[in-house]
Amino acid sequence: MTNQLRTPSQLRIRSLLAIGVVSLALDGATHAQNSAGEGGAMFHGTNFQMRTVLDESLCVEHNAALSSVPQLYLARCTGLANQRWSFTDGRDGANVVINNVGMCWTAAHGPREEVLHAETCDYHVEQRFILTAAGLIKLKGSDDCLAVDFPVVGAPVLIVDCANPAVRGLYWRLVA
Repeated sequence: MTNQLRTPSQLRIRSLLAIGVVSLALDGATHAQNSAGEGGAMFHGTNFQMRTVLDESLCVEHNAALSSVPQLYLARCTGLANQRWSFTDGRDGANVVINNVGMCWTAAHGPREEVLHAETCDYHVEQRFILTAAGLIKLKGSDDCLAVDFPVVGAPVLIVDCANPAVRGLYWRLVA
């Protein structure tokens, strides 16, 4: 085994190369965020809680243990697995959000108020969401956002028109 000594000029070159690589990575991340479209920011990761800014002691939870089509609703933040979410990193800037049992957020469309629930992941448009810097979570390609009417335990997570002035609970915070 040979011991390789580094001269000061070799160390400077390695440092400059490392700085350049980090700079390129940061520029690439910034570009990805800016190209997300629809005012969204590229966001991905696992094990997040989603809290309403109306009352940050309340988290979005699912009832997959009780239902084949789990509903999403507010519950006291406990940190349990059914309050943890993974956000994918889609090419188009949209996120598919997956629960701890591998089901995806799905925007229900029906004659009544639309409620967010979880289904088998198929990555169709009703499962693609954009997270805005302001804290809105929008359904990709629409003017619909996640919201809650009132910050109370059991309140369902709804899909509503983002511009509706009657809706209070449009803003969310992700917590690791």
